[in-house]
Amino acid sequence: LCSSDTNGLVSEPFDEQWFMINNDKGVRSAIMKPGKDDEMNCMEASVKGSITTPTFQVERTITHHDGVLDFKISSTSVLDAEYESGDLVLRLRFSTMHNPDGAYFSNIHTMLDNQPNYGALMTSGMIQDERSKVTVMTNWETSIVSQKEGTIQVVLRSGKDADNAHVEEFTIRVITEDRNVLHDKMTEATISSFAKLMMMDFVGPLETYYVAEAE
Repeated sequence: LCSSDTNGLVSEPFDEQWFMINNDKGVRSAIMKPGKDDEMNCMEASVKGSITTPTFQVERTITHHDGVLDFKISSTSVLDAEYESGDLVLRLRFSTMHNPDGAYFSNIHTMLDNQPNYGALMTSGMIQDERSKVTVMTNWETSIVSQKEGTIQVVLRSGKDADNAHVEEFTIRVITEDRNVLHDKMTEATISSFAKLMMMDFVGPLETYYVAEAE
């Protein structure tokens, strides 16, 4: 996990990019992302801090553990009235991934066996190329898309949808792994045993059961 010493944004294993979209006017704010010439810090297992631009502010923590990265977004604010009814977007850019047309799959968490009832309140998406795959999951219903090669983006705040008010903390899990060229087809979504374990941990963390059992 590497981050920029200048603005604290993650640069490895992906570029962390933030921006807002005014859907009514069809305009986008400037993209907040790591600078190409920034000094990078690659010694931390977590990154925490505020991302502030003239348009918006985000408080988030990113933790790297067990081969996955978890975003926990504690608060978001719109600072520019022009974007008050717009979308706040997190884009993850993987510079070495080249997913061709068709190599994007939505809501793959529905492929899990015996998924909990609250699985319907989640969203997930996956992109893949010849060598690797990336799975992104959220703990709320939203839009996850891949509009450009090597990117996957999540809408965190939508001016069109107020149904997310019940979410106390927005959580995003990013699972990166090698693609099994013998068993994985480019035109089909498959879930590895590792990804299945990390997805099940996301929808029903093991510590939840330990606490309940202790009580």
